[in-house]
Amino acid sequence: MKLIWLLLKAEPQYPIWQNSEAALLNLGDGVVLYEFRSKGNTLSLKVVEGFARVLDLLETQNFKGMVIGNSSAHFSGGANLAEMGMMAQTGDFNAITNLIIQFQSLLQRIHYFPKPIVAAVQGRALGGGCELVMACPNVVAAAETYIGLVELGVGLIPGAGGIMRMVKRVAERSMTETPNLIQPFLRTTFETIATAKVSSSAYEARDLGFLPPTARIIMDGDHRLAVAKAEVLHLDRIGYIPPPVGSAVMVLGRPARAMLEHAAYIFQQGGYASDYDRYLAGRLAYVMTGGELTAPSLVHEEYLLQLERESFIPLLSQPKTQERIAHMLKMKKPLRN
Repeated sequence: MKLIWLLLKAEPQYPIWQNSEAALLNLGDGVVLYEFRSKGNTLSLKVVEGFARVLDLLETQNFKGMVIGNSSAHFSGGANLAEMGMMAQTGDFNAITNLIIQFQSLLQRIHYFPKPIVAAVQGRALGGGCELVMACPNVVAAAETYIGLVELGVGLIPGAGGIMRMVKRVAERSMTETPNLIQPFLRTTFETIATAKVSSSAYEARDLGFLPPTARIIMDGDHRLAVAKAEVLHLDRIGYIPPPVGSAVMVLGRPARAMLEHAAYIFQQGGYASDYDRYLAGRLAYVMTGGELTAPSLVHEEYLLQLERESFIPLLSQPKTQERIAHMLKMKKPLRN
């Protein structure tokens, strides 16, 4: 597999498109690979812009499908905090809003794309990297995959569809529309996100809801790109059908929000969370239960995406969030302020 990567990068005919932080490579047999080349494989502005470009190429040219992956030890460190922190410090919240809208739209486009897209995941896939994986209906994951929505550790909440998809999977996994029966699943998912839990393996990631039940887990991570390419060809051969557009999401409204906020209070009173952790958990609970909805309701995906945006962006102006981002960038570990 390492030899394949060396050949891909050495032969000038293989890159179909590239910028300074990403490239679209030809894997042969009509399959292409979108590779991150940013520092830490973060989802930088150039990586996100590149995604839009390569999806246009995938849609209009005679390709069968695409693999998203790279040759690094880790899939993605998530959003580029340095870029986002700089925009927040300069007060450029319009640019942040546009970036969040762009990334949400990109992940929705990936999820419903008419050709098969397979994420080939290994190592860490955190924050926005986790949201990218969750957006892919088809995933090949190395067993040693450590994935999680860790945004609360930097004073934020997931803002690119991670909350929406986790809430959607809660309803799917509970296999019911009865609120009382959904609540235990919702609380478990809430605690997973609120504590920034990262899976210890791909198997646990599937149990936590970060990977779909259909994810292919392989023991030898060096084979992930070959398996992902084979998966694209298989899906194309059988006639790929993307997920149905417009499916509703069950949210439980204010009663469930009160339950989740009480859980956050217990954590804070027990010394497991700071006052700011509890505040962030409250914003998370607000989005997960549908905002101001007073009762259980079926809502469109876009409704929850809007709630994510409206809750995410103001957090960037909070001093404690900016302290957490700066600490993470400098010390490479979360600050519990």
